[in-house]
Amino acid sequence: MTASLAPGYLERIDLPLLLMSAGEDRLIDISSHAPVVARLKRGEHVIISGAKHEIMMETDPLRAQFWQAFDRLAARIDR
Repeated sequence: MTASLAPGYLERIDLPLLLMSAGEDRLIDISSHAPVVARLKRGEHVIISGAKHEIMMETDPLRAQFWQAFDRLAARIDR
């Protein structure tokens, strides 16, 4: 993780990346997520409001937000 925070490291990544954050996560401090994604060329940050730590164990409406973001990521991948 230390290496990934070095200047220029994240900026060189040219893959589309999606970082999902659970808006009500009590285990992870999500405040560092947006600055990391801002350094990525093709990054997207999605916060699932109301979700706790494990998004895929949430209710159907919250999981649906995950899958919508996942589908956007899949559409961005060059084929």
